[in-house]
Order: sequence, then C-alpha cells, then structure tokens
Amino acid sequence: MNFLLQREVEALGSLGINLSKLWSIEKYEKMMKNSINDGNNNLSVAYDMLEELLKSKYLIQMYNCQQKKHQKTLIQEIEKEFQQNDLLMSLKQEQQVIIEKQENCKNESRYSRKTSGIVTRNYLRKI
Repeated sequence: MNFLLQREVEALGSLGINLSKLWSIEKYEKMMKNSINDGNNNLSVAYDMLEELLKSKYLIQMYNCQQKKHQKTLIQEIEKEFQQNDLLMSLKQEQQVIIEKQENCKNESRYSRKTSGIVTRNYLRKI
C-alpha cells in the first residue's frame, strides 16, 4: 500500500508539475499575445506620430513657401513704387528744366525787343 500511495503521490506531483508547466506555457503565450498586441498598438501609435510629424513638416514648408512668396510680392511692389517715384522725380526735374528754358527764352525775347527797339529808335534818329 505504501507503494501505491507513493506512486499516487508521485503521479500527483508529476501532474502538479505538468499543470504548472502548462500554466507557465499558457501564461507565456498570454504574455506574448499581450506583447504582440502592445507592439501593434505601439506601432500604431508610432505610425500616427510619424504621420502627424510629416503633416506638420509639410504644413511648415507650405507656410514658409507662402511667406517667401508674399515677401517677394512685397519687395516687387516696393521696387515698383521706388521706380515710379524715381520716374516722377525725373519728370519733375525735366519739367523744371523746361520751365527754366521757357523763362530764359521769354527773358531773351524781351531783351531782344528792348534792344531792337533802342536800335530802331537810334537808327530813326540818325535818319
């Protein structure tokens, strides 16, 4: 009977060890499944973060491009305004020169009339 009892105890022990191993294997499988799910979740989160990063980078590039385009437009407008101002200044200067020439011509014609009148009077007196 001791022998049977001993065999029974050994069988129960062996069964306990086998159950323990089975429980360990199941626990390991569950842990691996969780790890894989966590990994998939982590990959999903990493993918979402990468997508947001790329989207942000694209939007920043678009903003910078628009800023550069806007700056170019402003610079062109300013240059155009300066050119128009330069043109106006040169036109005003040319107008001033023309006015001065006209005044000189008027003065010369007045002077020549005066002198011709004097010469004519002197000539007529001599006759």
